[in-house]
Amino acid sequence: TDLLISATKDLLSDERSPKRRRILGDLLRNLRDNSEVESREEDKEWFEG
Repeated sequence: TDLLISATKDLLSDERSPKRRRILGDLLRNLRDNSEVESREEDKEWFEG
């Protein structure tokens, strides 16, 4: 997840389109919010699909 967050930050820093900046910003917030909350052990059914 840390690698994905870093890549999203890099894309966001180079992006000029307001729509794409909003999408990348939303993705970044969701990655940060959910990465520490969820784990495979806590929600096995969701991870299985």
